[in-house]
Amino acid sequence: MARIKLPAAVGSAAYEDRAAELAAELDGGAGVLCGILTRYLGPTNNRGSRIVAELSGGAGRPSVAVGYPYALNELGRHTLAAMALVDALNELDGPDSLDHMRIKGACATAEGYAFTIGRITR
Repeated sequence: MARIKLPAAVGSAAYEDRAAELAAELDGGAGVLCGILTRYLGPTNNRGSRIVAELSGGAGRPSVAVGYPYALNELGRHTLAAMALVDALNELDGPDSLDHMRIKGACATAEGYAFTIGRITR
């Protein structure tokens, strides 16, 4: 991976103040709650191809696996799996919950895609 030069402001007090302000906004629920990582799993003797979506952060996090949707393009396949996980998490909160999550963005990774999710208030 090629390293790029850091902006000159990094390390200054003003830059750290901006970082503290942004962190406070994110901590207050204004931004990303967490991320979802997706990856392709090939077919085995017992199962067909599928896409797995899991919350980032290590072992024991919620995850879902959806059958490989051949009709969709690559991003669509991974988005479908991420949507399934978000919908499953929202169902756990119950229909009367005021806080639900939705997908805010996506980025390709070496293994699949990373999706950011954020809280929406109804």
